[in-house]
Amino acid sequence: MNTVHRSAVLEGHVEIGSNNVIGPGVTIRGPVIMGDGNYIGPGASVGWFSRERLEGSHRLADPLPSEESAVVIGSNTMLFDKAVIFKPMFKETRIEDNVEVGAHVIVGHDCIIHESAILSPHVALGAYVTVGSRANLGIASAVHNRLTIGGLAMCGMASAIVGHVPPGALVYGNPARIHGVNSVGLARAGFPEGEIETVLASLRGHPVKPGNGIRELIEQYRADVQKWPTSKKEVRWGTLKSSSSPESDPSM
Repeated sequence: MNTVHRSAVLEGHVEIGSNNVIGPGVTIRGPVIMGDGNYIGPGASVGWFSRERLEGSHRLADPLPSEESAVVIGSNTMLFDKAVIFKPMFKETRIEDNVEVGAHVIVGHDCIIHESAILSPHVALGAYVTVGSRANLGIASAVHNRLTIGGLAMCGMASAIVGHVPPGALVYGNPARIHGVNSVGLARAGFPEGEIETVLASLRGHPVKPGNGIRELIEQYRADVQKWPTSKKEVRWGTLKSSSSPESDPSM
């Protein structure tokens, strides 16, 4: 059974599984396909047109007809207050299982958010962005069009991300730079200390042997990068600070 607030507006072809909660003032415009156990917070908007669909001069290619492209939301995902998920230009805008989309987050058209990723409040994703599984984007970070954030990467708050972010990286700043490995996130994901060192080695360009836990993340990252070609490169390494230097916590 679903709980849909009386002020919510659902129009067009909207498929909803079971045990979903759709809060007051939510607007959903199909085609939208949603799984089970999701929470859609007050004022969230799902499936409405982006600027590119409304203004032909911004189109890079002819989009699919509106009825042939859908927003797809998995299960046990949370969209908090006034989050905006735009309708795709092409096949789909997809948010997978167990994703957290914070308040006032903007997800551009044709974005893919892999499972268990976290988008903190006020994050803004441009069009065609891919966020890897269990990646964490801090408050008010912004991602340029056609970029990929690798799995288990951590992007610090207010970061301006203008290049692909490799799996397991810790990045922050404006523009964002790599400042090491996301050791906290990797440890929470069950990576032993030796494999965390392997992740750091991979960030520095060293090959990863078969069997390492990071290999699967790297393969998915490479596939995602190829999905929407761009001239943008990976983010660069930042200047390393000495351990005695005071440094603010970039994890929020």
